Amino acid sequence: MKNIVLIVCCIAFLACGQAEAATKAQCPEKALGTGTVEGIIAEKFCEDGFCFVTLTLPSGESFDFAASYEDMNMYEDKNRETWAVGQRVSVQYGERQFWHEGINKCVRPKDFMSGKVLAVALAQATQKAPAPVAQSTERPIRVNVKPGVREGLLISITSTVNEVIIQNVLANRGNTHLFDIANPLSLFGAPFQPRALKFGQTAQYGTLEPSIIELEVQTNLGSWRFAPK
Repeated sequence: MKNIVLIVCCIAFLACGQAEAATKAQCPEKALGTGTVEGIIAEKFCEDGFCFVTLTLPSGESFDFAASYEDMNMYEDKNRETWAVGQRVSVQYGERQFWHEGINKCVRPKDFMSGKVLAVALAQATQKAPAPVAQSTERPIRVNVKPGVREGLLISITSTVNEVIIQNVLANRGNTHLFDIANPLSLFGAPFQPRALKFGQTAQYGTLEPSIIELEVQTNLGSWRFAPK
């Protein structure tokens, strides 16, 4: 339990950057309203009756929400794949605000209210899988590793091309746990969320380990290994 609290605190610290986090008094618990989005399911992680879902919106941005099996009509096994990766869906959600004691910051989660499957994405149809993308000799990313909090490290991955998708990041061949600074759910086993970066944009990841011998970054343009010093 202490380790979880420590990791959560690390995320809160690293995510703050130069901006000071809001205080508890500035974060009253309240409903912020409702909305509707449409997108393709990129990730779905389900456990103990709840699912955490990431949609890729038409703009290319990611949209995260949480829902129970019952809310998503998945309480029967035959309906479990009603909401599957690759499907295009419409989701109505409610957004609320409250102070999260675990990570000591103001959070605004989006909760599933209703939705429907609109279509199966082309990638899931009976088409042949696309040919693998040839790897360019020029790296589309720049990696910087520097000390984080305590003995941990902060990893920054910056795009050096017009657009690149970070599909996975492995530290020490997967033997060292990394957490996504922008996704607190990564602390609790949520799958890696791909990140689309345009030129000059940066994704950040953290670890509590004091050293990384090898870092592998897998992208839609190929995979590259780095040896941080």
